[in-house]
Amino acid sequence: MRPTEVIYPGYRGGTGFVQNLSSYREDLRWWEPEVVERDNTLQLDIERHVSWNRHLDLFPYRYSAMASASYPRSTILREALHLPSGPTREQFEGMVSNLSGFVVDERISRQQASLWYRNFSLGILVDWNVEHYRPYVSVAAVHFETVPTLDELLKKIFPHIVSLFNEINPTRKLDSVVVNKIIDLAKQRDAIIPQCRVPLSERHY
Repeated sequence: MRPTEVIYPGYRGGTGFVQNLSSYREDLRWWEPEVVERDNTLQLDIERHVSWNRHLDLFPYRYSAMASASYPRSTILREALHLPSGPTREQFEGMVSNLSGFVVDERISRQQASLWYRNFSLGILVDWNVEHYRPYVSVAAVHFETVPTLDELLKKIFPHIVSLFNEINPTRKLDSVVVNKIIDLAKQRDAIIPQCRVPLSERHY
């Protein structure tokens, strides 16, 4: 994703949006037995929350980040072909039990299709979900809070997102080359100020 100018608001109005300052995606399919299957399932985002008042003046930005991956659910055919599947609920629960500071979200996790754990001091959620409309299991590490600067996100939050994601997703680890590229691009794009589609002379104060 190249650094480009962002225009606001959209033609349908609104009061804000979440801009991906940088994104990483994988789109590979490997079907050989005993090889990790990748099916457009890995993503890593650094996000800038852009919002404005009724005069279209920008509020201070907020920042967050997330990483997620999806896997096909286990089936008799996949097991017969020795194709890997996503972690079961019990396997994910076992991985998260080794993480410090996370507590189960009872309200969500009472549903059999979801298992969420939150670390409130970090503002990070790690979750396991079975997708209802496709035969997939997804796992993620998500910053559910926001921070006021990109520098704070990159120093205090983003390293935890990456390390936690690698803990709950051991077959698909994010490597340092990808992570450093994502960080560099986010810094470049954060220097670009969103431009208002409505000229200053036409705004109503």
